[in-house]
Amino acid sequence: MLQEFPFKQMQVYQMARAAAVDADVIARSLERHYWPVSSQLLRASMSVMLNLAEGSGEYATREKARFYRMSRRSCYEVAAVIDHLAGTGAVTQEAASNLDRRLARVAAALTALIRAMDARPPKAPKAPNAPNAPNAP
Repeated sequence: MLQEFPFKQMQVYQMARAAAVDADVIARSLERHYWPVSSQLLRASMSVMLNLAEGSGEYATREKARFYRMSRRSCYEVAAVIDHLAGTGAVTQEAASNLDRRLARVAAALTALIRAMDARPPKAPKAPNAPNAPNAP
């Protein structure tokens, strides 16, 4: 039996996935000469999801938070691409606003996750085992 990946149950992942689907719909609607921007939009929106998934599989708190930070930065990248496309008229203001709202919710949820990771006390380093230490009788 296959084990379900825990990130799929995370609400923030589901929101990021919905935002990536919206970004994909927008990218597919763009005219051919927008291909470089369309490609960047797809990569950035996937990065939100992929970094979230990768971070959820990490055990170390600092590393987990680092992946969540990368995911959050990618939200901002998608928002900037959408802002550019709306400014050029390639995307309707309505479509841009809808995706912006969705991204803002994802970024807020990621911020909460990051803060939760940062609030955890660091683990004390393990004391090294002393090799060749005499054993007490």
